[in-house]
Amino acid sequence: MSRIFIEKGDLENVILRVPYDQALLEKVRTIKGRRWHSCEKYWTIPWTEEIVQQLVNLFKLEPVKIHSNLLCADDQEQGIDVQGLQKALDNELKLKGYSQKTRKSYLSQVKRFLEFYSKDPEELDEKEVREYFLYLLEQGVSHAYINQALSGIKLLFRKVLNKPGRLSGVP
Repeated sequence: MSRIFIEKGDLENVILRVPYDQALLEKVRTIKGRRWHSCEKYWTIPWTEEIVQQLVNLFKLEPVKIHSNLLCADDQEQGIDVQGLQKALDNELKLKGYSQKTRKSYLSQVKRFLEFYSKDPEELDEKEVREYFLYLLEQGVSHAYINQALSGIKLLFRKVLNKPGRLSGVP
C-alpha cells in the first residue's frame, strides 16, 4: 500500500501527495481550498494551525507520513540529534579523504533522509530505507541523486551507527 505524504509547501500552503485511488481522491475533494498541480502531481492546501491534524484524521485508515518540518515543537524535542550525527559523519568523511564538495552533498542527503523519518535512525531498517529511495524516484529525481543519497546513508549506517549489516539488501 502506498503512503500519503504531508509536507510543508511555501508559507501559505501544505503539500499533500496521495497515490491515485478513487476513494482517496473523494476524501481530498472534501478539503476546502485544495488545488491540484498536474505537473508536480500533488495537491496544495491552505495552511492553518489545524490542517495537519485534519488531514491525519481524514486519512486515519491509511499510512500517512508527515514531514518533520510540520511537527510541533513538542514532537521535535523527542527527535534525533541530526547535527550530532552529521558532525560524526563529516569526521568520518574527512578521515577517509573525501573532498569538501562530496562531504557537503553526502551530509545534505543524510539530513534530508533523517528529516524524512524524523526518528532515531537506529530504529530504521532496510525496508524503510528502500521506501525512502522509492519515494525519491516517485518525485522524479535522477539515479545519480539517488546514488549520492545511498552512499551517504550507507556511510552513516556503517561508520557512524556501526550497523554495517543493516542495509545489506539495499542496492
